[in-house]
Amino acid sequence: MMEHDLQGAAAEPIGMPVGMFKTKDGLMSANARRDEHFKRLAKLLGRDEWIDDPRYVDARARVKHRDGLMAELREYFETKTSDEWVELLSGIDILKAKVNTYPDFFVDPQVQAVDAVHWVENDTLGRVPMGLRRFKSRRPALRAVERRSRHAAAVTRREWQVCQFLAFPLRHCPGEAPNSFLNARLNEASES
Repeated sequence: MMEHDLQGAAAEPIGMPVGMFKTKDGLMSANARRDEHFKRLAKLLGRDEWIDDPRYVDARARVKHRDGLMAELREYFETKTSDEWVELLSGIDILKAKVNTYPDFFVDPQVQAVDAVHWVENDTLGRVPMGLRRFKSRRPALRAVERRSRHAAAVTRREWQVCQFLAFPLRHCPGEAPNSFLNARLNEASES
């Protein structure tokens, strides 16, 4: 985000390989831009020669030669399913994520745990999924954090980070000027 904001669409990546890959059954993202991650990926693929290849020896070199590297990696990713890649990359501690379809999303354990989708009956369309508005379920948590802060000398930094996150898109805790409430509590917490 920062690069795009500062450099626009011409932002150069800070490392490679990073990106979206087509798999046997869908899409996934993977990020092996750090040297140790790239070495593990090369070994996993049986491409140990990449480790000493001057084109791929460090992050800057991989960025410079990203087109060739990404083309080769895409061929590998297309040989397995997204779930197979998730398992393989998890085993070598590579940042990755399967790109979910809507059917994947509907059965995702986290989506179900937070009750993010409700199925409603529509006279014309039948049974359709409806997403909850983000802030609706967060107001009780905000009130609880705000109520506790009024009775405690200081709250933990983590609690106020949570409050800040929960307040998004309000960007402040209820009843206060943006960020002043959070900043005051963070200052209190750091002084104690």
